[in-house]
Amino acid sequence: HVLSLAQDRAGGIWIGTLAGGASRYDPSDGTWTTYATARVVERGAVMAIHEARDGTMWFAQEDGIAHIDPVTGEWVPAGLEDYDPSWHRGAMWIAEDSQGWLWFVDFMDGASVFDSMAGEWHLPPKGDAGVPYFSQAAVEDATGQVWIGGDGGAVTSPAGGVEFTPRLEWEVDRIHAGRSGWMWLAGMGMQVSRWMPDTGVEVPVRVPSDDHPSGWDVVALHEDVRGDLWVGTLGHGLWRHDPSADAWENTGLTGGAFGISLIHEDRLGRLWVG
Repeated sequence: HVLSLAQDRAGGIWIGTLAGGASRYDPSDGTWTTYATARVVERGAVMAIHEARDGTMWFAQEDGIAHIDPVTGEWVPAGLEDYDPSWHRGAMWIAEDSQGWLWFVDFMDGASVFDSMAGEWHLPPKGDAGVPYFSQAAVEDATGQVWIGGDGGAVTSPAGGVEFTPRLEWEVDRIHAGRSGWMWLAGMGMQVSRWMPDTGVEVPVRVPSDDHPSGWDVVALHEDVRGDLWVGTLGHGLWRHDPSADAWENTGLTGGAFGISLIHEDRLGRLWVG
């Protein structure tokens, strides 16, 4: 099962899997490089992949965080449990702010934050003073700050810091940074909104009353180069919203029992769907 997708600066497509580690596909020659040693697989599914500003490839796993050594090419666990025995933590999402701080966010474990310049880890609180107790998403916006969504709504943290400002109070399960600077947010029951950064105002997206994914869980969001919003649901397929016509279209792709959980647009404008 494919769980994560990312494209590096060289054009390679990275794929994270449920039980087979991670692989890189090179479109230039059609070759694959796979990281699936016991050291990789024992940490569980590869839930997210991110290329940092310094070119390092980072991976969020069920039971750990890792990166690939740019010199040796080896898979290197972050070793949070060595830094602090209580931090044997996994992650499901990765975001990086404009200062190079890396946020590893997990549904149960909250957030682990790595200051790449200082080489230090931080453990933000959960709840009213920190990240949502059950965090569901982490994304950098156009200003360089990080958004984190979850059961308690959405909060933001400024670049180079671990401080929190509440933004929304309804459950936010997916977040996507739009091309015009606004943030797309979605939650249970096909609740979709845009957050306008210039005004700080939430603008709900109209969902039609019939033949639509109302009541279905959103598990993927992506705004393409044309400005259309693609919405992946759990068990009810892939939908496209045309904001110019305020119209929804069911693409017919179902995704099977696991739904459409991944939508990635490469540099050629092609959509990769998992």
